[in-house]
Amino acid sequence: MKKKLDVKEKKAREQRLNFGKYKNKTLQQIYEFDPGYLVWLYETIAVLKISKTIYRDALEKTLA
Repeated sequence: MKKKLDVKEKKAREQRLNFGKYKNKTLQQIYEFDPGYLVWLYETIAVLKISKTIYRDALEKTLA
């Protein structure tokens, strides 16, 4: 079942990375093809502002 996202969460998922192997990709794009990378980012790089919602969704997707 697809979750309905609020405006704040949609905007957060539009955030683009400016470094690394997914430079210039949005968090949503990364979530779709490499959710494990988002989990790693959230747990490793504290200065990034990744929402808890996309983190939880990515974690669920990697464990599925």
